[in-house]
Amino acid sequence: MLMNHKVVILLPAGRRRMLKNTLRALYNADWDIVDDIHIWENTAIKDDLKYIKKLEVFVKKISVVRLDSLASMHIHTAGKINRNMKRFKYFYRKCTDKDTVYIRLDDDMVWMEHGTISSLVEFTLKNEQYISVFPNIVNNVLCDYIHQSMGVYDFDNIEKMSWNPWCKIGWSCGETAKIKHIRLCESISKNNLDKYRFDKKELADKMRMGAGFMAWKSGSFSPFIVGDDDETTITEDLPRLTNRNTCIFGKKIVSHYSYHVQNVPEYLLNEYERINYGHRDSNNRIR
Repeated sequence: MLMNHKVVILLPAGRRRMLKNTLRALYNADWDIVDDIHIWENTAIKDDLKYIKKLEVFVKKISVVRLDSLASMHIHTAGKINRNMKRFKYFYRKCTDKDTVYIRLDDDMVWMEHGTISSLVEFTLKNEQYISVFPNIVNNVLCDYIHQSMGVYDFDNIEKMSWNPWCKIGWSCGETAKIKHIRLCESISKNNLDKYRFDKKELADKMRMGAGFMAWKSGSFSPFIVGDDDETTITEDLPRLTNRNTCIFGKKIVSHYSYHVQNVPEYLLNEYERINYGHRDSNNRIR
């Protein structure tokens, strides 16, 4: 609870190892202010389903939202279009609580700066003119463009990116994603994150923004109008229809592991696990 509002995390899931990292990152960042975590069960893989069930039983804040149909489950395969995102609209329709800030997280938001959730909630509630708000995401096309413009990446290591959600350098290049993660992990270890920070970036051009880490106050939009592609509905269609903007809140940094086309090397996930589990005693682990 924060500013008289419930804080509810929505987590489409899920790949066990990714989900484990994301929950740990959330635990380190702001676990105490989160009221509920709703895992949107979106997999047909038995081991993943067992893990989700275990979380539901043993982690007090977690409940699992299940749909009746098992068709078109989430399949993460490099180079293939993820058609099962069409199921997400049915999960949104369950997000109807009043006085609530909802935060939708993909299951591969593998690191979050301490205080990310509380800062994002406060910004969202103080800026209700925005349909939705996003944190400062490493390995997100628009945020990466801002970072490069600020000098975080030089052009010798990463080609010039563009202000385009489908920029080939920022979106589909696995080698570029690897460099972004290496730089961030180094910056975390050296406590040198300020170079990534900016105040905010209002998306007045109605540009598509990834919905993988997105906050909104209940009532900002009707959950029943979300279409087959939630990113398109919330970050493009609604801003154009209502003449309201979305916004990137640049003061808190998080890490998105990969787009399905990037094929990021697994050792980087190992590094995030080391960072995440180094923050607290091992007895507190979410297993």
